[in-house]
Amino acid sequence: MKNNKWTGLLFIIFLTLFIGNSLAHAARPETEDIQFPQLAGFDIKLEYPVYYPDNLWDYINGAADTYLDYGFSKLNIAEYVKGENTYKAEVYIHKNAIYAFGMYAVERSQDYNFIDLGVQGYSEPSLVHFVKGTYYVKVSTYSNDPEADRIIGELAVSLENMLEGEKSIPEIFKLFPEMGKINNSEYFVSRNFLGYSFMNRVFYCRYEVDGKGFKLFVISPEGSGDVNTSLDKLLEKAVSYEETENAVYIIHDRYNGILYASKDADQIIGVQGLEDLSMATEFIGKVKMNKAQR
Repeated sequence: MKNNKWTGLLFIIFLTLFIGNSLAHAARPETEDIQFPQLAGFDIKLEYPVYYPDNLWDYINGAADTYLDYGFSKLNIAEYVKGENTYKAEVYIHKNAIYAFGMYAVERSQDYNFIDLGVQGYSEPSLVHFVKGTYYVKVSTYSNDPEADRIIGELAVSLENMLEGEKSIPEIFKLFPEMGKINNSEYFVSRNFLGYSFMNRVFYCRYEVDGKGFKLFVISPEGSGDVNTSLDKLLEKAVSYEETENAVYIIHDRYNGILYASKDADQIIGVQGLEDLSMATEFIGKVKMNKAQR
């Protein structure tokens, strides 16, 4: 009787693990594995597993959470080996081009050496990163080969040519005025903008005008009803606020200083980091005007 009881318990444990594992795999996206390009003189090794949302932690530890916030779905990795020299190509796939760009922008610095590759890319010693369509690509090496940067560049170009997808920055950034915009300062925040859980899907650029630095942002929720909810919650959190005759709210936020925000149909347009109401209203108006002209 005792043996039967243990046998039954072990069977239940096995069945639970089997079902859980099956469900996890069933939830994985049905995207194709990347067919990595050849690199003359190098052997391609595909010894890494394919990583998904449920096991990305095994590869990048704590950074996995940020990738998951940006719609990560799959990672394919290849190593190019020639003698003692190894070059790694990582291709991260995200749920759409906006989220791929957002993840790329999180890890980008405005001081990097930008190159014309995909939507945008940059090269630094021993690495090239770029984004194209739904793909965020990293090519890197620890090799001391004097030809390392040339080889990385060649491999990155081959990957960019192979991968399909948009090569232009997300369309919404065309609403942002060029005057005063800092180069390569476009960002997409998937959630928790300015530390608030209700401020999601936010696009912003950094500006500097007359020595004043600030962020100009557009909140574009997936559901149109979320615009009113987000603005109402922001006003509820404010220490105080008032609405101007131009329908711009001046919000005194406990954690972020003065914010300016104005609702425009399905979006909220705002400014953070500026104490000049006139300038904030001007830039919010420019976004609205660009939007009306499109």
